[in-house]
This record gives sequence, C-alpha cells and structure tokens, in this order.
Amino acid sequence: MTRGCKGSTNPNWTGDAASQSALHQRLRSHRGSASRHVCVDCGKPALDWSQTHGTTGLDLDNDYNPRCRSCHTRYDGKAQFIAGFVHRGSEHGQAKLKEEDIPVIRQRLARGESQRVIALSYDVHQVTISNVKLGRSWTHV
Repeated sequence: MTRGCKGSTNPNWTGDAASQSALHQRLRSHRGSASRHVCVDCGKPALDWSQTHGTTGLDLDNDYNPRCRSCHTRYDGKAQFIAGFVHRGSEHGQAKLKEEDIPVIRQRLARGESQRVIALSYDVHQVTISNVKLGRSWTHV
C-alpha cells in the first residue's frame, strides 16, 4: 500500500527519471505555490515556477525561480532564441523575403513608395512591409 509513503519511500518513486509534471509537483510540495512568491524579474506576484536554463530541474531549491506569466514567457523565449530554436529572417520556413531585400525595401519606403506597391513586387502582404517599416520584423538586418 502506497498511502502515506512519500518521496523515495513510495514504490512509484522514479527519482532522476521523473517527468516534468512530477518535478513540478515535487516543487510545489517543497516550496509551495509560485503565487505565494514575487517574480524574480519584476517584483509583481508570480504565477509560475520557471526552471533555470541549463539545469536538470532536480535541485528544487536552486533550479527554479518564481515568475509572473509575462516574465516567464520572455525568459523562455530568450532561451529558445539562444538555443537556436527560433529562426529569424530567411531561416524561418515561411519567409518570403531575404535579408538582402530589407535594405532595398527601406530605401523604397524612404523615397515615398507605397507599401502596397512594394508588397506586390515581393509577393507579400502590405502588413509585412508595414512591419518592416515600423521595426516589428526584420530588426536584425
């Protein structure tokens, strides 16, 4: 009978092979809900436990930080970019533009050419050209 058996005394204990769900359950049991803490980045109330990048997640005291949802998303997004999971520019599978197109597009915009005409010449939507103009996309070029 497993009732009352906690941690490594439980016959279902998986130790280091624990799933992400099991690790988070251990974390909540060990440190409580993240909502009882403040975000380590902005000081607002936290909602999530965020695993520190490059850690195993097994050290419940040092491998996790409480974060609000927006800081957690930002933190994980940076990690994906650093790890190479986020593809920018022409490396993105659905990109129609290339890095060498962007300076030309910016020159055409500076000369007063309409976004619609530029978009048609590259077979993209006008919003794509608007995003280039406003610095919402292709900012790395």
